[in-house]
Amino acid sequence: MNSLVKQAKRNQSMHSGPNYSGSSGQTLVELMIAMVLGLLILAAVVQLFIASRQTYQTTEAVARVQENGRFSVDMLRPSLREAQIGGFCAGGMGITNHLNLADALAQELFAANRPMLGWEFDGTGRGDEYEITDLEPPSDHDDWEGPSALPEALRGEVVAGSDVIAVRNLEVIDCLEATGTSGTAINVTAATGCNIPQCQLLLVTNCRSGSDLFQKANSGMTTVDKQGGGCSDPGNRASGSALNWSTNYGADAQFYRYSTRFYYIGFNAGRNEPGLYVADSVDGTDSVTREEMVEGIENMQVLYGISLPADQGGDGQSVDFWLPGDEVENWELVIALRTTLLVRSEENAGQDEVEQVFDLAGTEITAGTDARLRQQFSTTVALRNRVLVN
Repeated sequence: MNSLVKQAKRNQSMHSGPNYSGSSGQTLVELMIAMVLGLLILAAVVQLFIASRQTYQTTEAVARVQENGRFSVDMLRPSLREAQIGGFCAGGMGITNHLNLADALAQELFAANRPMLGWEFDGTGRGDEYEITDLEPPSDHDDWEGPSALPEALRGEVVAGSDVIAVRNLEVIDCLEATGTSGTAINVTAATGCNIPQCQLLLVTNCRSGSDLFQKANSGMTTVDKQGGGCSDPGNRASGSALNWSTNYGADAQFYRYSTRFYYIGFNAGRNEPGLYVADSVDGTDSVTREEMVEGIENMQVLYGISLPADQGGDGQSVDFWLPGDEVENWELVIALRTTLLVRSEENAGQDEVEQVFDLAGTEITAGTDARLRQQFSTTVALRNRVLVN
């Protein structure tokens, strides 16, 4: 009997589970402490992510603004410096102008001795204050003051508050060789593939006895003719002594494309962003090609360096004073250019929204209140072909 009782107790102890009477679970306080610690760690991770993202945005904005600003200056400087380069002529030859200068704009744009022109937006001169409120180009072009009305090709293209520069450049044409003049045409030998389109503005000179500015009226390549054709704006004069070539051109003559480039701040509606634009009018003002050079350029202010001639107390080689475009009376006295650009980042730069004020060439420009990064870039350029002339 006793053995049976002992065996039953042994079997009961083998089949019975462990005794949990001494264990205890987590309390509510412990759970809350764990949750708080977890939330603190999560908040620290989120804060680290936000700080890293802001740092990235700021670094990216700084890099993009500096890249666009430097690239803009590097793009502008050569074109401005080479305004009205006289080809291979060592001296300043007188140019016979055959173009039809029928109105004030043509007289200014296509006058042979104009290295550049400029238009100043009303209220953005030295000492003025201007606030950028809208970058959409205005339809009213009367706000720009300069040597003439703003060219038709730029109306509705330039944003308000920004200046406009027109620069005259010559590009060598190596594929043409003159073989003599015949009436209103110059007989030429054109290399294979050489194509000078009709209405192209050309300058031909031998730097010795003649220099002529005209618009190619014909479409062929056996001659370059300035009579006939359907070219306008400006077209060639139809009568008078301007029909005569200044000399008989031969193999020693050199042809140049005579182009005027307009630099201005335009607006890209697709990206909703301003930018630095160039409009090239190699065929007069009838045919203008526009191209965005650099994005993110918000404003441009320009001053022109005037060097007085000797009879007015100057030396023709150094700047006597700087003027905005609407105060320049004689563009042939311009020997230098000072251009200041306001560049902004494409997106917010991870900073607080603040109102930003800049001094651009003596003009106080107030940018919009946002979180974009902005920086101004300036360049001062001497016109090489002007500082060599007394």
